[in-house]
Amino acid sequence: LARLEARREAALLAPILEEPGILGERGTVATVEEELAELELEDPALDRLRQETLALWSERHRLDAEELAAHLARCGLAEPVARVRSASGTGGAAGGDEEGVSPLERWRAMAPRRRRRLDRERELEALASGARDAFAGRPLGGLDRLLNERDEDGASEPVEPHAGRAPR
Repeated sequence: LARLEARREAALLAPILEEPGILGERGTVATVEEELAELELEDPALDRLRQETLALWSERHRLDAEELAAHLARCGLAEPVARVRSASGTGGAAGGDEEGVSPLERWRAMAPRRRRRLDRERELEALASGARDAFAGRPLGGLDRLLNERDEDGASEPVEPHAGRAPR
């Protein structure tokens, strides 16, 4: 699962490496640069790649793919760049023209999915944390109580194992 998530993160960065100029594009709410800055990546090398890309963009506000790739290589990020290229399916170029879809369109399709996935993960974690807090101090969240009630209810009636099933 972690490898799948790392591959998704790498694929998400591919449009940026292919066409860094999209960082200046404005969406409905924010620029691609702002969206990338807010992005949370679990893979430390890909997160460093994201940070270096943003740092260079903030200095120049004009980048081409070769200039960005050279900068990232100088920063020791050649391996993560190769993973991004591999995840995008091109092997060579950072993104490639996937059936006429521009890098900006690919970014706009993938970034919201990533944000929704992170929001769901946070929500699930909050629910799990709330459940842990709610059942703290109760062995196995009240499971002992339920088992005891079942045992008390069934004490007067013997329960046959495999009732209704043919023996194997």
